[in-house]
Amino acid sequence: MPMRKIFTIFVWGLIFFMISVVPNGQAAQLKLYFFQDNLTYTWQERFKYTKIFNPKTKLELKSKANSVLIKSSKEGSYKKRWQENGGVDLRLTYKSSRRLSWGAFLSYDGSSLEGRDVYMQKFGVFADYKIFSKMKLSQSLGFKGIQRKFGGKRRPDEGYNHLFTLSFTPEFFGSVFSFNFDQKTDEFKNIPKVKRRMILEYEKVLSSSDSLRFYFEKGWSKSKYYQGYTSERVNTQKRSESILKIASSKKIFLGFQIGVGYDFSKSQYHYTQEKDAIFDPFRIEDNILSFHNLYFNFGKEFLKRFFLQTMYEYQKGCEDYGDINKNQKMESGEINFELKMKLTSSDSLYLSGSFGVISFFTPKGSANFSDRDILTKFGHTEYLHLFNPSFDLRVRLGFKNFHQIYISEKLSANNNYNETYILSPILTFRPNKKTKLSQTYSIQANYITYDYETDTYSPKNKILRRASSTTQINYSFSKRTDFEFAYVYRYEDYGQLFWRNQWTQRKSWERKTHRVNFGLIYKFINYITFSPGYTYERKNEWDLTQIKKELDYWFYRNMFSISLNYLFKEKNYISISWTHRFQQAKNSKKDEADFLSLSLEYMF
Repeated sequence: MPMRKIFTIFVWGLIFFMISVVPNGQAAQLKLYFFQDNLTYTWQERFKYTKIFNPKTKLELKSKANSVLIKSSKEGSYKKRWQENGGVDLRLTYKSSRRLSWGAFLSYDGSSLEGRDVYMQKFGVFADYKIFSKMKLSQSLGFKGIQRKFGGKRRPDEGYNHLFTLSFTPEFFGSVFSFNFDQKTDEFKNIPKVKRRMILEYEKVLSSSDSLRFYFEKGWSKSKYYQGYTSERVNTQKRSESILKIASSKKIFLGFQIGVGYDFSKSQYHYTQEKDAIFDPFRIEDNILSFHNLYFNFGKEFLKRFFLQTMYEYQKGCEDYGDINKNQKMESGEINFELKMKLTSSDSLYLSGSFGVISFFTPKGSANFSDRDILTKFGHTEYLHLFNPSFDLRVRLGFKNFHQIYISEKLSANNNYNETYILSPILTFRPNKKTKLSQTYSIQANYITYDYETDTYSPKNKILRRASSTTQINYSFSKRTDFEFAYVYRYEDYGQLFWRNQWTQRKSWERKTHRVNFGLIYKFINYITFSPGYTYERKNEWDLTQIKKELDYWFYRNMFSISLNYLFKEKNYISISWTHRFQQAKNSKKDEADFLSLSLEYMF
């Protein structure tokens, strides 16, 4: 049976189950979603149900289902593509004492994609035991079966599944310590798996400014897997992982706050094949990935008006794939700062910036030798002035600068700057409680220039500029009705740059965009909201490479939208939204599309 039919039957079964079985006082929650994004259709279901028979016995049911349909828009080759997955979990728990609880579980999961189906079922027993108040032991043992299907061929596998978990969380004089260990074993006939993990955590908090944190994780796993969907041959992956995190902060003399931290992670993957395995050109090689991160920060508040914080961060990474042409190392250092200033009761200023270097190294003899440094500079400034409680001005200014420098003489022609500058003032005016007016301007310029290609014409040197204006009006007619209007104008141009004692631009094209949006929010009653909307957009683009300026491209779009929200009570609602879009571009056919969204969340 196709899974989408199972999805439909299962959802309706759950609905009838809730209506007929769920009594007052029991916990049940249903979530249903449907989304249509043009030719993509998505169905989702989530269901939780808890039945408490008595203080010692509890039944829990969880289910989820996802179904995605993608239709082809090509005429004469109409095809549907389904991708589906879902599952059901049932758990019965009996608490025989304050320390011991045990029970049984049953689960079923399935997934399907273009003829590749995987179904898995598990059932067994479990037990949770509190050795004492701070130590807990959990185990589960059961049967686990997997059914794989591809191209009409079935590949079953089965065995037992065992899960062991031990947790210990003592507390020593205000310090929190925790130890967790778990091991999961899938003892299958063909592709067995085993995974172990240990976590140590320690935290000591003396005050809001003084603390010490430690985290260590060690993991190991061994799993077998098929070389391909149709292959009978099995490979083995062994993985080990280590993670270490240390962080401390402390307030020292004169109110200075310092912090230091170190992070480390390392993952190792080892792959083996069967002795008689044929050559596999896509075989994954052994690899080791490691990463170090060290940081130091320093902060201080001055006169209760200024706060300064600086930080230095050093990172180092290594990627070893067992192939000299793939291996790579990375090293970086960065200094950044943040300054907050309350200048007056009406003026405040925020400054932030950073300067850093990222270096990439390849092994000697690598055919992909591309050692390089990237110098990075970031800056951001934000100024706020309050003319009065209903009128304010906010100005944002920022820049980004990347300078890429190759070590190799052969690649040095690729040395380049990538710079972006942004200026954005924002005015906000609230003449009364019902009205809000805002005006936003934005100017942005992005320059890409190559170090050794300034004297001659080069298409690599280019600039993209953008300027926009956004006018927005929000007006509340009454407690039930709100109106929103927005108009956006955007100008963009693009061209090459030439060096004539300074950078000079030759435009290639320019583009102008107009967009108007109307929206209304109307509440019939406190729990029903109706929201219609309309958007119009027009875009024209001119080719400036010709002798005479020519309209090279045009585009327009109309969108009508309607949404309806019905709130039953807290956390229970139905939401419906629909958008119809029709648009057309030069030398293209008129395109019409619909977007639909349905949502239901209900707590019983």
